[in-house]
Amino acid sequence: MYFETGATNGYDGKYDAYKLANPSGYYLGSATPGPAPLGLSIDGRAPLATVTEIPLWVSLPAGPYTFTATELLNFATLAGGTQVQLRDAQLGTLTDLATVPSYSFSVAANAATAGRFSLVFRPSGVLATIPGTALAQVSASLYPNPATSTTALSVTNLPAAVATLQVEVVDVLGRAVGRYTLPVRSGSATQSVATDQLANTLYLLRLTALDAQGQVQGTLPTRRLVLAH
Repeated sequence: MYFETGATNGYDGKYDAYKLANPSGYYLGSATPGPAPLGLSIDGRAPLATVTEIPLWVSLPAGPYTFTATELLNFATLAGGTQVQLRDAQLGTLTDLATVPSYSFSVAANAATAGRFSLVFRPSGVLATIPGTALAQVSASLYPNPATSTTALSVTNLPAAVATLQVEVVDVLGRAVGRYTLPVRSGSATQSVATDQLANTLYLLRLTALDAQGQVQGTLPTRRLVLAH
């Protein structure tokens, strides 16, 4: 995965390569955006200007696994210095691959891995500035969950530096199906999320904390939403 002038975020024959199917059942690639994502083994993207999250297309039999980033080339100088993080949406973790290059996890029998993993690229100047201990005190809940026509997101105990909360609703393939910007008042934010037009499946809510200047202050653990119309 790399960023280069001339490349786009979709498939480009000059910059990308398709990921071929593996008959053994093991599959790892990146996914292009859009309603019909493509799996890529080589993924060239448009030049990095802001925080960018790229979903990983992962298919694995049940068992224990480890991802290892053997090298991170050129990211120390890209866009003034770029942090590369691995997000595990199922566990709500965000791992800095420069300092912790290996990430171990397990896949349960019949468990869906689509939408679980993604890579987050953070250029210098938009790195999280709120200590993780402060964000760890934040509480985020969805009710009802499972939901039918609507669910309510409630976030409390946000640090004083957080002015707004960005919420992105994505499906298991990493496609955005809804976006919200929530004002934070006295450390709390609420939002009604309409779900009546969405299919019955699992969705993930990605929560990003911003300060009064719109700068990213940190990300919160991803919330899981199940629909059952």
